[in-house]
Amino acid sequence: MRKSILLILFAVVIGFSSVLEDLQDEITSLVEKVSPSVVTIFVIKEQRDMFPIPQIPFDFPFKFKPFIRKERAVGSGVIVRYYEDKKIAYILTNAHVVKNAVRIIVKLDKYTERKGEIVGMDTKTDIAVIKI
Repeated sequence: MRKSILLILFAVVIGFSSVLEDLQDEITSLVEKVSPSVVTIFVIKEQRDMFPIPQIPFDFPFKFKPFIRKERAVGSGVIVRYYEDKKIAYILTNAHVVKNAVRIIVKLDKYTERKGEIVGMDTKTDIAVIKI
């Protein structure tokens, strides 16, 4: 009885290993096809703070100009449309990545970077479109 259970278990494991190997090959093939359309997005944002010094009370008699600090952010995106004749591409990304951006750099591959600009953004669905 024990030998038959081990034999069945061994057969199941051998069967699953070939299925997993096929699945791994399919995933590898899919990643190779899709990876050229995945980009990295580097952003410089401006954040406005009214009181850069937290010790100042809110009822302080003097008015302060807003303090502007720059932040860096990184995100990813997918090229959804490319016009080869115009050398223009549209990239879908998250809105929180590019919100308040003053500069957007899109890294297409190891050696290619292009300046991006926001075409549209919806903060409710957290989706933005960038043009490069």
